Amino acid sequence: MGSVRSDHSFGHNAWQGYLLRDYLCEVGMVKWADLFEKYHPLERRIDEIEGHRQDEKITDDEYDVLMEPIILQMQKMEEAADVYDFDEMDLLLLNYAVKHGFGDVAAARGEEEGDGRRE
Repeated sequence: MGSVRSDHSFGHNAWQGYLLRDYLCEVGMVKWADLFEKYHPLERRIDEIEGHRQDEKITDDEYDVLMEPIILQMQKMEEAADVYDFDEMDLLLLNYAVKHGFGDVAAARGEEEGDGRRE
């Protein structure tokens, strides 16, 4: 969540999110997991295009032309997924932590960050 918040993009975190999708579902963050699952084939295509650019099989201009529709598609998918409620995600993570005996750690971390959420 910190990575998504810091760069304001789920797309920049597509590979990491895909790797964590099972854990996201376990915690209850199903919308996030679904989005990263849908991103996966697009992320693989991005990697392929990036590889061609690095191998100088395509020019930077060709790279831009190939990447633009993928990025736009990912942005549309993100908007449609309705995944911007970070308060809901924080609550899901906190509930999961409490359910599995990590409530004290989660609450203490919140206090250290100054948000005063101690329950």
